[in-house]
Amino acid sequence: MLKVVIHQPDFMPWLGFFNKAKKGDVFICLDSVKMDVKNCGWLKRVKILVQGKPVWVTIPVTSKNKKTYNVISEILINRDDRLYLKAYRIIKDSYKKAPFFKEVFPLVEEYFEENNPKISVRNKKFIKKIFQIMKIYPEWYDSSKLEVFESKSTLNAELTLAVGGNVYISGEGAVGYLDAKDFSKRNIELVINKFYPYKFKYRQFNVEDFIPGLSIVDALMNCGFEGTRNLISGEE
Repeated sequence: MLKVVIHQPDFMPWLGFFNKAKKGDVFICLDSVKMDVKNCGWLKRVKILVQGKPVWVTIPVTSKNKKTYNVISEILINRDDRLYLKAYRIIKDSYKKAPFFKEVFPLVEEYFEENNPKISVRNKKFIKKIFQIMKIYPEWYDSSKLEVFESKSTLNAELTLAVGGNVYISGEGAVGYLDAKDFSKRNIELVINKFYPYKFKYRQFNVEDFIPGLSIVDALMNCGFEGTRNLISGEE
């Protein structure tokens, strides 16, 4: 059985992203679909704790051709926008007193010092770094190089076939648009990865009650590399 996970290259994703990726033999980075550049969600933003409250941190983006919709692999970071440095400062200031700040912050710094203007390149580089640190070793493919031109549920099924997969692991968030028939007629088993954040809770240095759904940066700052690796693996 070859298990396939498919996901867009989110910005500093949450724990559930990596928990799902760990269960796959193959990870397909979905960088070939078009998104609304102004409203591209998790591609450019994520929540962290700021003074004990969950706050969105956003990377400003634009497109070279100024189109409203653009392929993910062509969406650019707008470094001239003040929000770019603001995002950097918010992360730094929010976690400078965290127990593992010195160990983890160089990853954040490297992201913001990167010269490549494509957000997909930056995000993929960060994700691959975390894969390495967390000992997650799926075979990696970019969907933009697989020449599959379907859409939505059919796209995921065809991408799974393109890499020789026969099991597709989906997150619960995709259940709304996935059609099980697209997978069954291709002899692909559809598995829904159920990630319950409170089962993976950890002590956060700046709050009393655990706040879930944050960037993996929060877990790393509070637990360090080894502690976060245990969390993703589901170990106590």
